[in-house]
Amino acid sequence: MVIVSSVSPPVIRACILKQPEKAAAAAHTYFQANPEHVEMGQHLEQYKDLQGVKENQFVDREARPHQQSFTEAVKLYDRGDHEGAVTLFEDALVEYYKADVDCRALCQGPQKFEGHSHIRYRYSLHEVVSDHFTQVLHCEHECVRDLATRPGRLSPMENYLPLHYDYLQFAYFKVNMLEEALQCALTYLLFHEGDEFMTDNVDYYREVLGYDGSPRE
Repeated sequence: MVIVSSVSPPVIRACILKQPEKAAAAAHTYFQANPEHVEMGQHLEQYKDLQGVKENQFVDREARPHQQSFTEAVKLYDRGDHEGAVTLFEDALVEYYKADVDCRALCQGPQKFEGHSHIRYRYSLHEVVSDHFTQVLHCEHECVRDLATRPGRLSPMENYLPLHYDYLQFAYFKVNMLEEALQCALTYLLFHEGDEFMTDNVDYYREVLGYDGSPRE
């Protein structure tokens, strides 16, 4: 079977070199960033039928560690493997906060003063410092958006970070770890104060445990 495409040279090259496992990974990576691409979706279905190509070879080569762990955790959660999901969701949070620290650190460097011309105008030291830290704050704010955006996408995943705690509170509930479930539910409410569904869950956990908890740091 020969599959050709005008949009993804790595896929073509892997096919020509008779390396279907690499072609599968390249196609999967492209499709993750371009899910509307019908032809690549068809290619993926064909690769799944190729002899020697295994399911674990359909990997996103551009996946970011925190997003990869989150995606795999959701898969386990959907299959009912709540214990495995807890482990991966916790891994995803660790990787997320590492990436967040790295992103914010990069924001501390020199910033571009959009709309300002340092050739035409001369600014006082106070104005330059103010402009710099305004840009730094904007950059740090954008880290939240960046960490929730998959490679190749323009829009971030909605409610990305809070979703970790939503999934975790229920997964911990399913494995009878109610104290941890309460902590995660309270943490979710830091993002969405007054959420009726989560508030009901918090009340339930408090009643069963007989004591209150605190949000996670």
